[in-house]
Amino acid sequence: MKTFQFSKMVLAFLLLLVPFHACKKKSLDIAFHPMISAFTSGTISNQSNIIIRLSQDIEKAVEINVPVEKKLFKFSPSIEGQAMFIDQRTIVFKPSKALPSGTDYTAVFNLGAITDTKGNAKKFEFSFSTISQAMRYKIDGFKVYKKSEPNLYKYTGIVRTADYAEAQLFENVLTVAPSNYNKSVKWVHTEDGRTHTFIIDSIERKENSYEIKLSFSGKSFDSDFEDEFVDNVPALGEFSLIRTKIIHYPEQYIICQFSDPVSSKQMLNGLIQLSTTQVSHNVDLNEVYIYPPLRQKGESSLSIEAGLKTEQGIEFKTRYQETIQFEDLKPAVEIIGNGTILPNSNGWVFPFKAVNLRAVEVRIVKIYENNVLQFLQTNDLAGNSEIKRAGKLIAKKTILLGVESPVELTEWNTYSIDLSKLIKSEPGAIYRVELTFKKRHSVIACNNNKIEQLDPLEVKQQDETDLKNEQNDYDSYYSYYSYYEDSYYDGDYYGGDYDDPCSDSYYSGKSVARNVLASDLGIIAKMGSNRVVTVAISNLVTAKPMSGVEIDIYDFQQQIIGSGKTDQEGLVAITVNGKPFALVAKNDSERGYLKMDDGSSLSLSNFDVSGSQIEKGLKGFIYGERGVWRPGDTLYLSFILEDENNILPPNHPVIIDLYNPMGQIAGKKVLNAGVNGFYCFNFNTAEDAPTGNWGIYARVGGASFYKALRIETVKPNRLKIDLSFEDEFLIAAKKINAKLSVKWLHGANAKNLSAD
Repeated sequence: MKTFQFSKMVLAFLLLLVPFHACKKKSLDIAFHPMISAFTSGTISNQSNIIIRLSQDIEKAVEINVPVEKKLFKFSPSIEGQAMFIDQRTIVFKPSKALPSGTDYTAVFNLGAITDTKGNAKKFEFSFSTISQAMRYKIDGFKVYKKSEPNLYKYTGIVRTADYAEAQLFENVLTVAPSNYNKSVKWVHTEDGRTHTFIIDSIERKENSYEIKLSFSGKSFDSDFEDEFVDNVPALGEFSLIRTKIIHYPEQYIICQFSDPVSSKQMLNGLIQLSTTQVSHNVDLNEVYIYPPLRQKGESSLSIEAGLKTEQGIEFKTRYQETIQFEDLKPAVEIIGNGTILPNSNGWVFPFKAVNLRAVEVRIVKIYENNVLQFLQTNDLAGNSEIKRAGKLIAKKTILLGVESPVELTEWNTYSIDLSKLIKSEPGAIYRVELTFKKRHSVIACNNNKIEQLDPLEVKQQDETDLKNEQNDYDSYYSYYSYYEDSYYDGDYYGGDYDDPCSDSYYSGKSVARNVLASDLGIIAKMGSNRVVTVAISNLVTAKPMSGVEIDIYDFQQQIIGSGKTDQEGLVAITVNGKPFALVAKNDSERGYLKMDDGSSLSLSNFDVSGSQIEKGLKGFIYGERGVWRPGDTLYLSFILEDENNILPPNHPVIIDLYNPMGQIAGKKVLNAGVNGFYCFNFNTAEDAPTGNWGIYARVGGASFYKALRIETVKPNRLKIDLSFEDEFLIAAKKINAKLSVKWLHGANAKNLSAD
């Protein structure tokens, strides 16, 4: 059985692009053809397909997801691969291997080969580019495995790439010296192929300290990045501080990484401290986490006193002091909460948080009601893939922060947007709300420059101009398929440090987004093996069942395969004549959607929900009055039969067979009548009956039902033991007085047992 739920969904925020110094926005050569509604353009991933979307379905029938024999695409440089239709108006070219990074392509699509162009050009020319591959790394450093082995480290770090990089290419990315550690390098890669964690196993400490050198090279995946990092492996018995790291987000704290595991029994107050505030500590093997009670700014002095001890009792011999600089929080924005459905009780209020920003840009994309099923073909309700095929930018506005109620902009503050003031909600439509910001919206002063004030009138005029340009220009928010589909690139970005808020590159791709559907319809659907879909509709505000809600179930080709209307209990059972893909619920002008493909069902792996299979339209259940019998007992059993569709004639016989552990028939009964589907029967077992798993079968109307029975020889040999001592602490070589009380678990005293 599959279970689908739509009322609340978790939104996963996807960071579409990590900018690198080698990435640069390229001008787009956008073409036009009246028969083409969308096409791949801009900068795409090396894993991307090339897509052409026609403005209408082609007239002649095509085979879906079958390679087209005709040559529809011509690329320069050439690309090996196959073209196929994924629906009646969308053609996808799938490269046979990853595209080369940092390459500009021109493409010609042979439109005349698949449809009559009727006076329009038969060839459609367009262009696109692949991301210029780049990489960077971050070192986390030495970590001991456990307290008892302070002389063995693992060394960790992260490499991030601008675009997808195959796991096997990373065999040559990192070279370690001494060379014997090269065999100890292990990699863990994220699914998007852009974040790669490395671990160097079993780095040994020796009598004298020595250097470990890490050499990074991106040549294996078309990056010219090369760099080296040298670290020092502490000597045996040397208790020292290796490094300190300051973490600013989301929580501010300091990590002190030591050479040995720090004693977890030692009070650290006064031993590790900041000059500006009292702190709390947390010890994790050879790392100490230091937490200020309030977020700190500016300079502070970190001191580590002599007398700090390791788990083995080695003392930190010399006082250490370091001046550290607490930075301001970097400009950032976050969306509060999760889920896609926005019940009417919440109005159209969209909450978010921001820090070190005086303004954020809001963009709203409308996914039209008649495009929702098309949108769900490549997304769940919270998705954003190929959104240009179904959505359109309808609003853009810069929201000034801290104007109505002054707040400290350098700290995290909560704000809200009333979407009803920006758009008029259309029932059934999904709206994607995106928040982003630019360098001019930051309140961080860089290079001692004065921050210019934002003029509300100028901001409004700029918003109107930007919205008009983006909607009218074909090189706009939703005109082509691009890798940067939901990421806005500032034209001022030409490289720099993406971690530095004073660098233009920091503001590239800094956006968060969420899809919103205004609906009170909570939907749950279950489908059994009999092709019947049971749908339950409840009100998300009141939790009461909703009657009279119209339900349409669609297949992947967006054709209705079943319909119904909920009863007074909010339920309806719909028999479908195909594989369900999506469900649409209609209550007056209100709409609700539920994706029903295999990948969208709720995970049932943690529970036994197998239930019973329907056999020949019948349901049966065998029940015993206990779980275990002894040889010689009488087995009192019942068989419960449900014949909801009246398949069987009256008094149809039920045949019962009992099998012993050897698979031999030990008993047989034929029952001709039951009471309301209940058939009671019993079997006697012999005193010397074999023990083990017996089995019983009930056969009726061509259906068979089974239950395992256990017949065992049970002996009450379990003891309850209570052992208590007079002394609180036990000391070796000292006489101990103890009290021992033993009982059988059934309550009787356990006499004459040896306590050896």
